[in-house]
Amino acid sequence: MNLSYHASGNKVTDVASWVGLGWSVQAGGAVTRHVMGGPDDDTYGYLRGYLRYAPSLDMTVDTDMDYADRIAYGLYDGRPDIYSFDYPGHSGKFFFNGKNAFKPVLLPSAPVGIKYTLGSTALTNFTLTDEQGNIAFFGDTATETTQTAGAGAIHTPINSSWLLERMISQNRRDTVSFAYGSDLVFYPDATSQMQVITDYVAYTGGTPPNPYHASNVPGPTTSISTQVAEKPLTEIDFKNGKVVFEKEDTVRKDINQGVGNNVHALNRIVVYEYNYNSKMMEVQKTIVFYKSYFGTAAANNFRLRLDSIQILDKAGSIIEHYRFKYNRTELPFYQCFARDYWGYYNGKEISNTLTSLIPYMTVPYDGGTTTIGGTVPHNRDCDSNYMQASVLDTIYYPTGGYTTFTYQSNQFTNPSGQLRVAGGLRVTSIKSYDNVNATPIVRTYRYNIADSNYFLQYSFYAAPVQTHRYYVLQQQHYESEYQCNVSNYVSNPNIDLEPFDAATVVYPDVSEYIGTPAANVGRIRYIYSFDPDNLQSATIAGTPVVTTHFYNRGLLLSKSQYIRKSDGSYQIAKKDSNFYATFPEQQYNDVGFVSRKRFTNEGAAVTNVPLYPETLFFPNDYTSGAYIYSNYFINSEINLLTQTNSYIYDINDPTKYTTSIVSYTYSDTTHLQIAKTKHVDSKGNTHVTINKYPFDYLSGSTTHNQVLDSMVNRHMYASVVEKWDSLKNVTTSVNSITGAQLNTYQLGSITGTIVPGTISTLSVSSPVTNFAPMTINSGTGAIIKDSRYVQMISFDHYDNKNNLASYTPRNATSTAILWDYLYENPVAQVKNGPYISGGTGYAYTSFEADGQGNWIFTGTPVTDLTAPTGSKVYPLGTGNITSTFSVSGKAGIISYWSNGGAATVVCSGTTVTGTAMTTIGGWTYYEHVTPAGPFSITISGSVSIDELRLYPKDAQMTTFTYSPDGLTAMADTKGGINHFEYDYFARLKNIKDFYGNIVNNYYYHTYDQTIGNDAMSHSYTRTTCPPNTTPGSLTYAVPVNKYYSSTKASANAEAGFEMATNGQAKANQNCGCPPIMVNVTLTNSTGISGFQATFNGVAPYNFPSTGSTIIQVQQGTYATVSINAVGSATHTFKLTGFTDQTGHSASWSTVSVTSGSSLTLTVQ
Repeated sequence: MNLSYHASGNKVTDVASWVGLGWSVQAGGAVTRHVMGGPDDDTYGYLRGYLRYAPSLDMTVDTDMDYADRIAYGLYDGRPDIYSFDYPGHSGKFFFNGKNAFKPVLLPSAPVGIKYTLGSTALTNFTLTDEQGNIAFFGDTATETTQTAGAGAIHTPINSSWLLERMISQNRRDTVSFAYGSDLVFYPDATSQMQVITDYVAYTGGTPPNPYHASNVPGPTTSISTQVAEKPLTEIDFKNGKVVFEKEDTVRKDINQGVGNNVHALNRIVVYEYNYNSKMMEVQKTIVFYKSYFGTAAANNFRLRLDSIQILDKAGSIIEHYRFKYNRTELPFYQCFARDYWGYYNGKEISNTLTSLIPYMTVPYDGGTTTIGGTVPHNRDCDSNYMQASVLDTIYYPTGGYTTFTYQSNQFTNPSGQLRVAGGLRVTSIKSYDNVNATPIVRTYRYNIADSNYFLQYSFYAAPVQTHRYYVLQQQHYESEYQCNVSNYVSNPNIDLEPFDAATVVYPDVSEYIGTPAANVGRIRYIYSFDPDNLQSATIAGTPVVTTHFYNRGLLLSKSQYIRKSDGSYQIAKKDSNFYATFPEQQYNDVGFVSRKRFTNEGAAVTNVPLYPETLFFPNDYTSGAYIYSNYFINSEINLLTQTNSYIYDINDPTKYTTSIVSYTYSDTTHLQIAKTKHVDSKGNTHVTINKYPFDYLSGSTTHNQVLDSMVNRHMYASVVEKWDSLKNVTTSVNSITGAQLNTYQLGSITGTIVPGTISTLSVSSPVTNFAPMTINSGTGAIIKDSRYVQMISFDHYDNKNNLASYTPRNATSTAILWDYLYENPVAQVKNGPYISGGTGYAYTSFEADGQGNWIFTGTPVTDLTAPTGSKVYPLGTGNITSTFSVSGKAGIISYWSNGGAATVVCSGTTVTGTAMTTIGGWTYYEHVTPAGPFSITISGSVSIDELRLYPKDAQMTTFTYSPDGLTAMADTKGGINHFEYDYFARLKNIKDFYGNIVNNYYYHTYDQTIGNDAMSHSYTRTTCPPNTTPGSLTYAVPVNKYYSSTKASANAEAGFEMATNGQAKANQNCGCPPIMVNVTLTNSTGISGFQATFNGVAPYNFPSTGSTIIQVQQGTYATVSINAVGSATHTFKLTGFTDQTGHSASWSTVSVTSGSSLTLTVQ
């Protein structure tokens, strides 16, 4: 996730995101589209097959004329929409190629696979696979729809965004899921104006009155409303954690006014990790967004404004605080006409009764000219000052420093040498203050060359001139006797003024001064590529069709760094030059179709339907050539970096320099991986690296190897199979192989996945010239490799979650790995630990997480603040622990920490004695050496244990314990433990050794954390006492000024969190649970000694030989209370509340002994 701000300026109609105007929280992802013509998936959309080849149309055929007519009036869609995808690590554009079964075509080419589902009514979902084989799913259930209404028509909602719902790694170890809420957002109405000019009225034999007359009148002003069923992100879920997006309670003031407002701004983002101690999600950090509004209610120009951000730790204390300041010029209300061609505020006139959105311009009219549009000349021109309304100009940092930004409008010089201003802003300087020095660090930008990259002719504010023809019945046919030209001038251009990359003006040459142009220590000059867009010939059909080259723009061609000399001149210090290669440009011909009709047919018998050749009309639409139509193409290409030349100059003599030339060769336009890297050093030696990928081994449609075929099919384009390095010596001209690496892969434990198998390197003592690259036996699929390869490591086994379970390095025994915490973290590493399928060669648990680490137990671990690792231990009194040791012929080691004596360890019936190795903090480390395996294991006793291990005697085990903050303990092969402590922001605070000594301490502080906490204390009572006991209490105190923050409340939050986290735990650990005792009277009137009362058969209490005595019995309900026999005589025995008994002895069942019960046992 990240928070970003676009500094190109705010348009009058811009609606703030849920964090503020100009800001966006980038999390999740989406596939969106720019509709061209009509929606592709509409009933008569492009994906439904409404693309025709223009040269095949015959206007003498009614169906062909119908097709051209329906395209012209927007009833059919012959234009592919342009789709954009953006999700973590990937972004791009694509369209569906109607000439190739609607296969997606990427703009530019990229190694991303795209699949989609076209339902009966809409595109329902997309699946994208990257070059690593990771899969992203969009729109299965989360789509956003857009509905527009205007000019009396309400259009059907269309899918406008397919939201990212899941990302799954290729090996299926990780899945990230995204959940969304629902908001119905009514965007401010967009205004569309039209001015209609009728001229060149003529008649060819008709008798006046003529139905047409010359006129210049304002046409209708239309308000177009847009409502979007948005789905704001509510939660991101991942293994062991989640991120929650919480909205404000109050509704927003700047949108949805008067339409049932239910739109809320983002309040905060909360990051959680699962705590295995509490078995709950635990807050790790919180990002709080503080907002207000630009504008006022009176001016009706509210825009949501982000004022500051606070980042809080898990205690809720402020760790970082960022504040933002903006340009004080405010935007007008949404419908204001004071906007330039691009929609930015220009301050011309804010009263919509005095101006027009149609540009002020002089146009032809009936043989002369007339003025139309706004009453203010240049009403749509840009204004550099007003364009900066409400843009960010200062950021204040937690360190006390701040940065200011200075802007100016985009500018360029046209071919006539005139300076022109275009929409959008550019940065001219950045000043950074560090809160220590008064002088800021200044960076100033000068735009040496500027090129426009838009089409702004007034013709694009007018629909193509259309001739209206009025037909009159003449005997047996109809003739067009009256006609006129009608021109419709509009307020919104029929072409996008901003290209795909939103680069209205492109700057191929920019200088960055470290200082100002007048006072600096040096400058950096950047040269970028520029390739302007252009109009296709298909534009004659009335719809502007642009050939975009956005993928060829903005490539860094060179970066030159200069130092400034004392005389004010500059001397070059370093230069990097980049060269790019364009794969043969893919021109997808005839993928779109546009059409316009030049004539509007009117009259009593005409309803503006096509006038077919066979109809009784003259002229008809065939003879008059009424339709102009054309196909158009879309280009796709990619520019890849092919070479970088680096020069480092001698400061004292810039004619001397070192060079480094690195060049890159790529595989092909499908896979786009680096096949060869070549580096030529200053001595002229050439170093080359060759990479081979799974697809390089294809022979037709197969590699003949099951695993490599699976990798190709799973889109694992970027996985290197083999690479080798060569050196061509400039002196000997010998090209020799200096090294090579071969990576093999295998099928994973999860069906359909691929995991690493082995890594081998070429073992040669000197460069060789007879290296044999890997091949595949086409018959067996076996890999054939150079005989000098030596295996460096093998990845031998994987667990059922595709975690590496064992590996074997070269010249070493195997190492096994145990995973826990939902298979996320490795908890044990066992060198020389045997992996036994279906058996147990090792086991480990610290009783912290969900797994049992090859042990079996049914008791419940309990919290113990003194635990050697983590916070939990296992009381053996709650249940035995069992396992097996499946290693034949080898003895094993069972080790643990105990808070008492040794546990009882039984191996297949034989008790194995433990040896105490060391004692620290009330815990003793024991080791039991077992007999040779295999055997079963049972561990029992009354002590509590931690860090329970099992491994072969000739192996070594290292173990790891975690909390939501990170690694908290690492125990070495001898049981020695290092501890890692974190602050409440999950930053490492202390590293402690085996004995609890602090080895390293880390302290974090920002300039404003100067306010200490108050002294705080609270009494906590133990909550884990059994019934019929009195819980003890203690007071937990935090001293004054233990924590510092920017506010008293924030510092106190730290102190309060410490108390809440540790106070109750301390009480539960250290406070006692003394039993509640009740007085019971024993009375004997027999004069005979020896009578005893027992409660549940234990703790006999003696009666006096005569008289009474008072004893204390723990409160509770006893299954039996009995009095024994003395001699052979019979007696009467009494218990308060129960029936008297006569005999040699007595017994009562279910006796409740409670405070105030006044029980008396009597012998008579």
